[in-house]
Amino acid sequence: MGRRPLAIERSDVIWAIKVVQEAGLDVVKTEIHPDGRIVLYHQLEPIPEELEETFEEWRERTALEASVNARVHAEFEAKHQGPGKEILRAKLEGSLAKHREDSRLRQEERREERKEAKRQLPEVCTPKMLADIWGCSTRHVRKLARSGELRSFTIGKQMIRIKREDAEAFQSRHGPAILEPEATAVEPTIASPSKRVRAKPLSSRSEAPSRSSRPSRTREE
Repeated sequence: MGRRPLAIERSDVIWAIKVVQEAGLDVVKTEIHPDGRIVLYHQLEPIPEELEETFEEWRERTALEASVNARVHAEFEAKHQGPGKEILRAKLEGSLAKHREDSRLRQEERREERKEAKRQLPEVCTPKMLADIWGCSTRHVRKLARSGELRSFTIGKQMIRIKREDAEAFQSRHGPAILEPEATAVEPTIASPSKRVRAKPLSSRSEAPSRSSRPSRTREE
């Protein structure tokens, strides 16, 4: 089973660069590998020919670089293993939970902004727009416009439009909610005509007169 890649933070890279810089090396390039290795490339200042390093000096410098790299790797492994690994995992989970909460709050803010934008009236409103905002039917808004209680103008013969200032003035007079008035008179209901009951046919056994009660006919001889 392969080893899972370690989560490397920016602070880890900065810390590794500081360690290398403390050793007197100038970092010019940084590489981060999936297995958790941080590779730092450095470049020393050009050495004059008269001060060109000998083989022994080169070996000492190489050993110093190897020790620095080993120290960086060892401290990084110690930081991300054992208790440090659990702490890092808890920290990442906390960051993820905070990111989810922030995302949820942003979505709620955008939802409220869209609702607020819908509540704001445009320059010219249609009866349906006002009905959605006031919580009444479009028919009621048209009725108010035709009666003159709500100032409006007509485009063509049937397209009713209301200016924003007229709608706001009407809303300020009647409060935030403009509901349809309740019907005071109850319209009479016409009862459906009752069906004519048809007479049931008489049963030959129960309702029909028996033969004994009928007058007997004698045959004339």
